[in-house]
Amino acid sequence: MKAFKLESSKILLLVFITVFMFLGAGKAFDHKITHSSPTGLMASDAFTHDWVSQNTLDNGYFNKPPEYSFGSNEEYLQESENYKLFHSPILPFITSSISRIAGLNVYDVDVIVIFCLISLMVLLSYFILAKFNETLALFSLPLSLLFLQRKFFISLTWGWWNFLIAEFFLFAVILLILGNSSKHRYILNAILISAAFISHGMEAGYAAIFIAFYLAFNFFFDRKEFFKLFIEQIKSLLLVILFGGYYLIILFKTMGSMGYSQVRFMSNAEFIEKAYNGVPANYFIYFNEFINFRFLLVIGCLILLYILWQKKNQLIAFWLFVIFMSFSPYLYVVAGERGYQWRFLWPIFLSFAFGAIGLAAHYFAKNYLRKISKILIFAVMFASLLIIVYPLQFQGAGVVGDTEYDSYRWMHENTDPYSNFLVMYAPQNSQITSLYMMKRNIFVSRPEIVNTLNLSNDKMTELINPHMTVDFFCKKEDCSLLGESNFLKFREEGEDYYENRSICFFDYIYMSLRNYEEINKINAAYLQNLIDKNISSIVFNNGGAVIAKNTVKGEECERRFRH
Repeated sequence: MKAFKLESSKILLLVFITVFMFLGAGKAFDHKITHSSPTGLMASDAFTHDWVSQNTLDNGYFNKPPEYSFGSNEEYLQESENYKLFHSPILPFITSSISRIAGLNVYDVDVIVIFCLISLMVLLSYFILAKFNETLALFSLPLSLLFLQRKFFISLTWGWWNFLIAEFFLFAVILLILGNSSKHRYILNAILISAAFISHGMEAGYAAIFIAFYLAFNFFFDRKEFFKLFIEQIKSLLLVILFGGYYLIILFKTMGSMGYSQVRFMSNAEFIEKAYNGVPANYFIYFNEFINFRFLLVIGCLILLYILWQKKNQLIAFWLFVIFMSFSPYLYVVAGERGYQWRFLWPIFLSFAFGAIGLAAHYFAKNYLRKISKILIFAVMFASLLIIVYPLQFQGAGVVGDTEYDSYRWMHENTDPYSNFLVMYAPQNSQITSLYMMKRNIFVSRPEIVNTLNLSNDKMTELINPHMTVDFFCKKEDCSLLGESNFLKFREEGEDYYENRSICFFDYIYMSLRNYEEINKINAAYLQNLIDKNISSIVFNNGGAVIAKNTVKGEECERRFRH
């Protein structure tokens, strides 16, 4: 009978994970492995990470900027080997490798990999809780479905992928430490913490917080084990410094030199006032996201704490960690947005509270209603959450459509990599890193410019010109262990973000037709003026985007513009 119960839990776990992945895959990428345009990427962060992965695939190496980020082929050959990437290399390495082997689009692989890691986090959470009680772990699963709904899911679609990767490693660290000790466990522990740090530095700090709670538990309840564990963590720390040293140097030489820090010594109210003018960002997660579950979750947390305390079980360390992190935005030493960001995984981390309610119901049924089985209780809890989250509509398309992505592919195949593109204003340009998919040197028109377009003036003011070599890379001498870093000076000199240019500077003009009608008319009138003056000619039009090529440049272009 015991063997059957064990097997039934594993079957129910498999059923749940299958349903979770099916529903999530439908919402994120419409149950399709490949798509004709980027799917599941809904904000700039997602396109930023995708760009780094795509560049890694194109160059075969993550430390090399793309050729279109240089002014000429000669400059590219001379300078491209003199850079280091200061973006986490873990996701680019994984997705570019899978893309090359499987022949899939990088943007498809990105979303699939991240969603699979989210699903694995649910599994890791199950096995963490199962260390104490498998029934608790089983009853905790259904709450994870809430991740697929409300604000929680935007951590995937908005592109907080490095955070999600690092949280996966954090779950792995917690499971490893709560598991059985072994002689060389400290090595694997160091590898996982290093991976978390390289993915998203904050999670290495979160791992340290959990370890502190775990050591404190053992100090009070198992002093003999405490000293053994303390030595183990010291050895792990030394290895983390060794394994993560390369990235640590880059981090301090780049973001550190800019004064960038996730730790702010201020109250939550002060932070909200200073950073957001007193109004929290609309993506911040608060406890009311759990709607009718709030009371149950509070009761479940207290029930589980009582049970763990009675048994003096090491899972108390995990309970304390989750509660501490839940309140972290309100601590004086606050990680700014990161404290709220961690809450995107609340449905997984706080699932033990839901499981504790189920465990209490199971205890009551077992002692007073003997005919009600564990499977039935799980089915009721599972069905209740399914009713709440279902249906989950596909929400992956939007920023870059099929016709626009077709125009990008045309650029890649038919224009010089060192071409300069003027991108006429369109609302989707607000997610500016989506335009990095053009793989060209772009100058992006802003909404303020639209109404200032002058048919008798060739000047374009305050165009946004992203610099790939500045935004994602540092020069090797600025990222080295020895010597003074000039990274800040390098960025200040290299990043002239707003530029004034003459229309005669550009090789091509790009206009998306997915736009407001009034803006389309203004953009079209300006482009038609260039065509009428024999400055530009249409070279691509697929009904969704138009590309015009400047047939003349320089003084001749300016002369024609004035006449």
